Amino acid sequence: MEGGGRRGGPRGRRGGGRPGGRGPPRAARGPRRESGERPSPPVVEDTELGSRTLEVESKKFLFSVKENTRGKFLKISELNEAGSMVGRNKVTLALSTGPSFVEMLTEFSEFNASQGADEAVPEDGRIKSSTLQKDPKRYYFDLKQNDRGRFLRICQTTTMGGRQQVAFPADAMVSFRDSLKDLLDEQGTDDGNSSQQLPESRDLRVNRKRFYFDVGSNERGVFLRISEVTNRYRSSITVPQSGWESLRDALNDYAQQLPYTETEADQSEASLEPASSEA
Repeated sequence: MEGGGRRGGPRGRRGGGRPGGRGPPRAARGPRRESGERPSPPVVEDTELGSRTLEVESKKFLFSVKENTRGKFLKISELNEAGSMVGRNKVTLALSTGPSFVEMLTEFSEFNASQGADEAVPEDGRIKSSTLQKDPKRYYFDLKQNDRGRFLRICQTTTMGGRQQVAFPADAMVSFRDSLKDLLDEQGTDDGNSSQQLPESRDLRVNRKRFYFDVGSNERGVFLRISEVTNRYRSSITVPQSGWESLRDALNDYAQQLPYTETEADQSEASLEPASSEA
């Protein structure tokens, strides 16, 4: 056949656009619209009110009291030679939590001093552990020993489920405690926050699962964080205070529509109690 078997000339050239009839190039159609954009949360400015530094062997720590729109707090950070913070090596606490920190450090330092040189050390190196809960945060104190010696590690769980920590030689616990106490004596233990008193944290055990209920606040208001924690993972949801009653009503509706009947297979009974402060 004449014409090479094609009808209507070259294919795809329509309206002076790109091949394939897809219209004008992107540049000719203007910039792409951004959908679903959310404004960034306001930046909370911190003002430093006082500080102390402590050098422990090759490490240097900064104890600083700061204040922002949410109140006053204390931050303990490990610094490098340039004076910058080392990664996530830090813990933060409300000033009102400071005395409990001092008591915990005293307890661990006295325990460490009572230990003999020939005391047996567990295989995992953990000699003593304890947990301090100050809503909505938890702090884990672990006295451990490895090939480099004995040390205290303080680990803090964050609101996003992550962890921050500081660690220092056990021999420096008294100096660490005294530096903290001196700063608290100077700055006081008043958080300087006029917000309402938040309810205490609770934990709920259902069979082999444990759920934690923590009430917190930030610049956007009060919220409830419900976390499921196991040895392998941690997941959580956050419910603004404005949604608490709706959440309660939904749970009540489900409980009424599908009443639970306990069976012999149940090994434990669910109970809602204040979260324990012991590990």
